[in-house]
Amino acid sequence: MTESYLSSIKRTMAGRTVRHAGFWLAYLTYFYAVNRLGNQNLTLPTVIFSLPFFLLVYYGVGHALGAHFSRGRYAAAAGLALAVYLAAFLGMLSLTHGGASHLGLFSEYLTSSPEFSMGKFLQNYLKLIGNFSIFAALGHQYRTKLASMEKEGRERESRLRFEYASLAQQVSPHLLANLFQSLDRQMSGDVPEQVRSGVMDLYELMLHYMRASLPESSRTVLLSEELGACRRFIQVSSTMSGREPTFRWDLSGELSGAVVPPTTLLTLVENVFKHGDPYSPGRPPQIRVSVGRDLCSISVSNTCRKGNPLSDRHGLGLTNLRKRLHHVFQNRYQMVCSCHEGVHSVDIRIEF
Repeated sequence: MTESYLSSIKRTMAGRTVRHAGFWLAYLTYFYAVNRLGNQNLTLPTVIFSLPFFLLVYYGVGHALGAHFSRGRYAAAAGLALAVYLAAFLGMLSLTHGGASHLGLFSEYLTSSPEFSMGKFLQNYLKLIGNFSIFAALGHQYRTKLASMEKEGRERESRLRFEYASLAQQVSPHLLANLFQSLDRQMSGDVPEQVRSGVMDLYELMLHYMRASLPESSRTVLLSEELGACRRFIQVSSTMSGREPTFRWDLSGELSGAVVPPTTLLTLVENVFKHGDPYSPGRPPQIRVSVGRDLCSISVSNTCRKGNPLSDRHGLGLTNLRKRLHHVFQNRYQMVCSCHEGVHSVDIRIEF
């Protein structure tokens, strides 16, 4: 954490403290002036002595709303709010009718008889917790709305930057797409079907990557489409290397009934080629995909290539994949990576 960043945090906190102090000073002045009009016995020290109770209720209820209620912990929020109300009740009662009642605070708030009355005390107490609870709720709503607007602004700015970068990157892929289409038209019947098929596989694979990178594209694709792109990737890689990969496929369920973020399975298959041994005859890489009524599971395992350091394996690609899964499915997915006896595996479970 840099020194400039710490200085920025300190300035922000100092500014917030000054704003809060200014607000409470202005409120005390207003509170004293308004209540003084109807009660000439009210003194400024009495109002100042009441400030801790104002702060307790306002910040206590505000913390209950921000730290617990907004995160769905309703029982904890209610418990904390009740504890704040109880502390305020006992403190006010002690000052007005307990051991510290000789200070005369309660009597200065009354415009008639200065004698203690539980009914009048409860009336003042309920006014206090009611007013400052409403203030706390309004403050929490304002902060929540402000944070939401700031987040939307950051996301909008991020989307604009991403869209610009994506548009800039499309020049070359689109040129290649036109080139592929031109080659397909110019290929005569003398061209082997295998060559022509390989060119079109590469073209379809490139289109899949292009659609995945567009900001306006859907955040998900059908699992069957993703599997088709993986098969094309393996076929193209086989054509380029002149070797036949030994992938074992285990597919079950309605593959067209599940969706995943684009290039989810492609990322795992690419890692097999980059970091593993896709041509191993003895321990072939495994691709297992199963789709149930409300669950989709994807598993890819492969032997690790000898001499490839563990720190360089399956890093950035899997980190980005995890972020994309979280962005789409939130807490409805699990992704576990493991390495045991030279076999690396990635298991993904998605709940519909």
